[in-house]
This record gives sequence, structure tokens and C-alpha cells, in this order.
Amino acid sequence: MQPTVVLADYGGPENLSQIRTFLTRIFSDRRIIDLPAFFRLPLAFLISSLRSGKSREIYSRIGGSPVNQTVSDMCRILNEKQRDVHFEPGFRYMAPFFHETVREASKKGPVLVLPTFPQYSYSTYGSLKDAAADLEGVRLAEPYYNNDTFIDLLSTKIGSVLETPGSEPAAILLTAHSIPESIVRKGDPYISQVKEQAEEICARFSDIPVQLAFQSPLGPVKWVGPFLEESVRALAQDGIRRLVIAPLSFTVDNSETLYELDLYLREFAGKMGMERVDRVSCFNTDSSFLNFLLDYTGSQLKGMESGESRP
Repeated sequence: MQPTVVLADYGGPENLSQIRTFLTRIFSDRRIIDLPAFFRLPLAFLISSLRSGKSREIYSRIGGSPVNQTVSDMCRILNEKQRDVHFEPGFRYMAPFFHETVREASKKGPVLVLPTFPQYSYSTYGSLKDAAADLEGVRLAEPYYNNDTFIDLLSTKIGSVLETPGSEPAAILLTAHSIPESIVRKGDPYISQVKEQAEEICARFSDIPVQLAFQSPLGPVKWVGPFLEESVRALAQDGIRRLVIAPLSFTVDNSETLYELDLYLREFAGKMGMERVDRVSCFNTDSSFLNFLLDYTGSQLKGMESGESRP
């Protein structure tokens, strides 16, 4: 039987009318808000109501989320490249919904869930694991944040941006989505994996400053830092005039890259005295990255044949 690979992501609102529903689904997930459903669901409704205005502003500036279309295009191209496995998109909070895609695929044969997120976090891999926990013949791919080929591909993209003419001196700012410190204390390995990945990249650019900063904190709880603003401010005070921003926790462009990095952070960096800010694009449908996903899929399916068949 031909295996199915579900390329999984959160998904995103493609138009403004979908924003509130999208937010409600996110905050209803127990991996996002770890409370009993009796408290979590009303709280999710309240948070989505309070955040929908700001989110509408963000998505209107970037023309809606490109995630759904990008991941669908990735699957189409991957299917055109080969016939050994079938790729399908599955989104946790938008249609086509991940749990429905995996359920239908599992009726036909083995299913490998391949997240677009390179690192494991309770809120990403963990949420996908929850959604497929009752299905047979389903396996969650291992995180690939420290895969040598993946690190090489990302480092090459960073190097290509650095080679373009620009103001000197320059620095690389590696960015990743933050999570609450309380989640780290519960054992979430995400932050340690991000730092390990950052160290691998730092080793390839030892001749210029490289810093790691975190983005997108939400609410009154304490999140892992340092945050984007304080890192950019410190680099500017050190005389850095060109900034190359490289996101680590996303392989597909979304509001955190297109708005928070491309618009908000670029404007902030300019106010801090940066003369040039370049952002390393996410892989999206990059051919070399898709070839990596094919190879990685092959290795994961081999392990699936001989190992555990449940996520």
C-alpha cells in the first residue's frame, strides 16, 4: 500500500472573516491553554474576541495568511516529483483539518505525519500527536532541527543574503517563536532544540556576531527571552548597522515572518539606527528543501516499517 505523508501545519486565516474562528480554535487546544475544558473553552472565546481586532490589522497588512496555499503547493510539487508516497496537507486549525485528513488516510494504509515545524514543542508536535492518538498505523516524524542537511540548507540561505552588498558591520539575528517559561519547566524540549540549532549555525558564521532572540510573547505570563526588541537595541548600541534576520522555527512564511519580522521589526530596527535589514526567506516551495523533505520522508518511513506504528 502506498503510504500517505500528511504535511502538517497550524494553517492560517486566508481572509478577515476567518480570523476569529481561527483564534478560537487555537486557544481551545489544551496544548495551548492547559486548563480543563470547562475553563479553557470560555477563555478561548474571550481571548479570540479581544485579539481579533489586532489580528485583523495584521492580516489585512499582509493580505491574509499564505500558509494554507503554500503547504498545498508543497504537497502538489512533492507528488509531482515522485510516485512512491502521496503527500497531503493537513492543518490543525483550518480546513483541510489535520485530524480529518489523517483519519481518512489511515483507512487506506500507513500514515506519516511530517510537521513543517523543525523542532518539537508541546504546542506543535504535541498537538498533532493528540489529534491522531486514537488512530492505528500513524507515526509522527522525528524533529529535523538538527539534521545536518537541513542545517546546511538554512546556513546556505543565510550566507546568500550576507553576500549581497550592504552596510557594514553586519550581524545575524536568529529568531524563534517563544513559549512560556512554565512550559519549559514542565519538560518541553523546544527551547533547548532551538538553542542547539542556533549553535550549529553560529559555528558556520564565526567571523560575525550571531544572536538568538525570541518573538511573539502573549499575555501576562513570563515567556522565554531575550526578545527581538532588546536584541536589536543591543546590537545597534554595539555599532551594528546591517541586520540579517533568519527565522529558525518556521519553514513556511506566516504572520510571524511577514508581519512581525518584515514590517514591525524592520521599522523598529530603523529607529534603532540600522541602515539595512534583510530577512532570510522561509523555505516554502524551495526545491532544495522539498528534496530534503523527500529524503527525510524516506528515512522516517523505513523506521516506521520496523518500529513503533503509533504517534
